[in-house]
Amino acid sequence: MHISLKTLPQEILLNIGNRFRPHDLASLLLVDTALNDTLTECLYISIRIGKNFEQIIGCLSTLSTDTTIGSGTRDLAGLVRSFHIVAPRHNYPYLHQEAYIVYLQGLLGNTLRRLRNLRNLYLGVPVIFTSHALAELLASENRTLLSMHVMMSSSENTPSRALLELLPSASAPATTIPSLVSIGVHCLAPEYAPFVGELLAYRKEFLIELCLLNSINYGVVRCALGEVSEPFSALQKLSLNPRYFFLSDFPHSAFPLLHTLVLDSDAPENRSTPSGYRDVPYDVYPKLEELSCDVLDLPSILREDTPAAKRRNVHTLQLNEATYDRYLERSKLPFVTPEWDKVVRTIVDVLGPLGGPLRHLSFHASEINFGELEHSIPRSLERLESLLIDVSESPELELDVNVESVCDLLSKLPHLHTLLFSDDALELVDSEHFAIAKDRDRQQEIVNIWGQRSPALRRVAFTTVVEWIQIGGGWVPVDD
Repeated sequence: MHISLKTLPQEILLNIGNRFRPHDLASLLLVDTALNDTLTECLYISIRIGKNFEQIIGCLSTLSTDTTIGSGTRDLAGLVRSFHIVAPRHNYPYLHQEAYIVYLQGLLGNTLRRLRNLRNLYLGVPVIFTSHALAELLASENRTLLSMHVMMSSSENTPSRALLELLPSASAPATTIPSLVSIGVHCLAPEYAPFVGELLAYRKEFLIELCLLNSINYGVVRCALGEVSEPFSALQKLSLNPRYFFLSDFPHSAFPLLHTLVLDSDAPENRSTPSGYRDVPYDVYPKLEELSCDVLDLPSILREDTPAAKRRNVHTLQLNEATYDRYLERSKLPFVTPEWDKVVRTIVDVLGPLGGPLRHLSFHASEINFGELEHSIPRSLERLESLLIDVSESPELELDVNVESVCDLLSKLPHLHTLLFSDDALELVDSEHFAIAKDRDRQQEIVNIWGQRSPALRRVAFTTVVEWIQIGGGWVPVDD
């Protein structure tokens, strides 16, 4: 029986459209007018731009005006739910031209005013545009915005006073953006800290997520957090740099319901231990379940001297920025690359006294030794469900994988369903040494062996290029 796409119910078509990559979906929409009318929503519901300024200008121009589609016009901006814009890596000379800056500011501001159904916003652009964009956004009375993450670093090209004058009173979002529950301010500079502090003060009892990564100094962080006599009573996720988090006067008690803590690794020059550093008190963060930090900082958070009744039930642990998102994006390596024995020692010494079983573990290390890990697994890892090992270089991975050592490891992890590796460093430096990355037949042999030894295993990846998924009793490769 022949079935045409046009005869499928709209909800099924939308489900299919959401599975396309943006480029492929855009090509499909050019083929058929009917599909264009139905699936355009899938293309515009989530937008991520920043490849170059031409792409940014083209997208903003499209969203800032009504577009002709089929027999009529359509407000494409009204379809957007998530808008992510980052500055291109290459700095274009005309960014220093005042006329061009004013043009791009107006284009961005006009677009933001039209995104009336926007839920999530990320502006990774120079502050010269961020200040203007925030002014337009807060004035637009967007009542649907849930999440806003922006860059607010100092500008070398435009006087700070001129940028500050663009910002309205931060009390405006209390009424004009009543749904805002997630705020991220990256690279916060001193001149913008009072504005951010006022904004956080008005949203303090409603905020669920707060990010203040890479702030210029600790004074800026404290200014943004404001008075801590009234805690962030609903906050569940906090992202901060460790050099501020471990200071003796950091207000740990201001986050009683914190569920997720992200401490991104500092650059080596910022890792010296000031005299004001101290371990985290064991009577704070009683609800903590997900933790991302450097392996060197872990003992200061999950302290061995914590009384049994105060132990935190952390079920997800990410060490040295080894996250699945970074694994997929193949971005730069973390600042700190610990040796394998330090990672294993931390797993044994620190994870043993956890308040509950760890279910998800990911870490970055300079090498890998499955045998050592297999012999050192504490009881707290027996319930592990997913394991991501992100290695920069390892003799065991350069030519092949020690299949039997992994089998022994899997035998001690009966609940493990996901096992991932990353070859990003080898792939960038000398991929010829990592033969298994190109040998899919050998990969399939290995996953078949592991699947037989570990019935729970459902997902394996040796590289960032292809994953193996178990479907119907067999293993199927899925390209990135």
